[in-house]
Amino acid sequence: MDKICLLFGALALVLELVILVPALGLSALLLWIVCFVSFIAVYSYPYLKILFTRAVGGVVHAFKTLREYLPATSQ
Repeated sequence: MDKICLLFGALALVLELVILVPALGLSALLLWIVCFVSFIAVYSYPYLKILFTRAVGGVVHAFKTLREYLPATSQ
């Protein structure tokens, strides 16, 4: 949580810089966006991996159950 607070504190400074010196501020804003996205990607990856693994497992189980209820068709 502390890292998020630091990121948003830095965002406030970057936005002030955008107002005072637009060219330098926009480049600093771009750097802040890259840092923020990398932070989110690194810290949310384990949770997303677990979420998708469980979701796919649930879908596979649902289709197996559905397959048991449907009658088999002969060709």
